[in-house]
Amino acid sequence: MKNVDYVIIGAGLSGLSTAWYLKQAGFSVQVLEAQDDIGGRIHTQHQAGWQIDVGANSGLLSSQPLDELIDSLGLRDQVVVANDQAKNRFVVRGGQLWALPLSIGALLKTPLLSPLSKLSLLWEPFRGRGVGEESIGDFITRRLGKEWRDWVIDPFVSGIFAGHPDKLSVQAAFHKVWLMEKDHGSLFRGMLARMKARKQDRAAGRYVPSNHMISFHKGMSTLPKALAQALADSVQCSARVSALTKTEQGWQVTIASGQTLLANKVIMTLDAPDAAQLLAPLSPTASKLLQSIESPPLAVVALGFDRKQITHALDGFGVLIPRSLGIQTLGAIFSTSIFPQRAPEGKVLLSCFIGGSRNPLVATRDEQTLIDQVVKDLTPLLGIQGKPEMSQVKLWPHAIAQYQLGHLEKVAQIRQALAQDCPNLVTRANWHEGISVPDVVSNAERFARHEYILSRVAP
Repeated sequence: MKNVDYVIIGAGLSGLSTAWYLKQAGFSVQVLEAQDDIGGRIHTQHQAGWQIDVGANSGLLSSQPLDELIDSLGLRDQVVVANDQAKNRFVVRGGQLWALPLSIGALLKTPLLSPLSKLSLLWEPFRGRGVGEESIGDFITRRLGKEWRDWVIDPFVSGIFAGHPDKLSVQAAFHKVWLMEKDHGSLFRGMLARMKARKQDRAAGRYVPSNHMISFHKGMSTLPKALAQALADSVQCSARVSALTKTEQGWQVTIASGQTLLANKVIMTLDAPDAAQLLAPLSPTASKLLQSIESPPLAVVALGFDRKQITHALDGFGVLIPRSLGIQTLGAIFSTSIFPQRAPEGKVLLSCFIGGSRNPLVATRDEQTLIDQVVKDLTPLLGIQGKPEMSQVKLWPHAIAQYQLGHLEKVAQIRQALAQDCPNLVTRANWHEGISVPDVVSNAERFARHEYILSRVAP
């Protein structure tokens, strides 16, 4: 029976990066993955010259831990920085694609917003702070007006969370934006303060993130694969955990095959529904709370076309579609416009999204129906002619946890229940620690550093 300091359940980026940092700190770890492959929602597929990321499409170099991890794993020469045109984000209004304005001049000219909504930016710094928890929709409406909420924030929230701005908590889902108001009384003043802080850090020689959007030559799977390779035998696939049993020293972890391990601490990096199922016999309270976290299905529909089949210039990151338009497709990423060599010569790759909290029935529809629906939705917007040369669908049954109103309190209650019912069992997952690649890596580094400090001061 193997005995380790930590058993980590789940070999997505969260589990793998946590294991890597813990191992760097001198701890023994064992990562158990129920599936036959690692990576979780970071997964790259290669098909006859097409390179398709069916989960995370890119990451931002917005944190020092991620930047350093890339170097530590020897991946710097495999990094691909997004093309400059990727800064353009299009939103649909009036049947056309309009780029979100990135300058004052562009803001004045864009037909995406009315003159009154443009002027609302002038008095944003003078609006008062909110009181109590607030939805993203209410927060933006209060600070900028309803048109900003409907035509900018609504599609933006759909693109990130596949969720509803009136249900998601701004404190939980967009914490950094909320802090701008909390700390500076204004989004505008908050942005100025951040720019000043970056300038001061740069002058003092402190680390300043580039915020470049990146991927890797062979896709986003490069990162979790490199972590798994570095961890070697500390990662075990096809190892579904069937039971957790408390012991005097910590935990006995039983795998479906019958294998057992002993661990001082268990780290669970599962989705909320899977974590709820495993924790049900140990902490009914935590399990029930986890079940109440909405994690709707989302389908990623990859479409490959000959470049001549699409009349739009595809000169940007992609397009987001406001829900008020009644179009089922949430949006599309222009994959080959961001990172070249994602398709055969003369071809273009679109990574499209359909489903989410406002369309959960996507999970009941067959793949061809989803492909046909996305092509139908995008054809008039992008000027598509004919059928795609390549198409495939990846359905994520529990895609993105929804940080709805009351989410932070719910997470606190889950932690309290686990501390009482399951000592030395902790969770690290996208349902409470952020969903972006830099968030996941930064939280893993922070957790391992905290565990190391605890091990030094513990009696």
